[in-house]
Amino acid sequence: MRGLIRLALLFAALATIACGQKGALYLPQAESEIITRPTQTPAATQSPDATTETPAPDATTPDEPPRPQ
Repeated sequence: MRGLIRLALLFAALATIACGQKGALYLPQAESEIITRPTQTPAATQSPDATTETPAPDATTPDEPPRPQ
């Protein structure tokens, strides 16, 4: 019987400290208005023509064998 009381006290102590929360527990406030501000879109730094990649004149594509030098 004495061991059962100790076990119950140990369980109660572990249950109160094992929740993992830091700081005071609180209930959230009632629903409030959420304010969002739109972000600015960044300016384009490249022209649309510069986005396509072209290989250098002496570069080979993966389908071509290496060129002799």
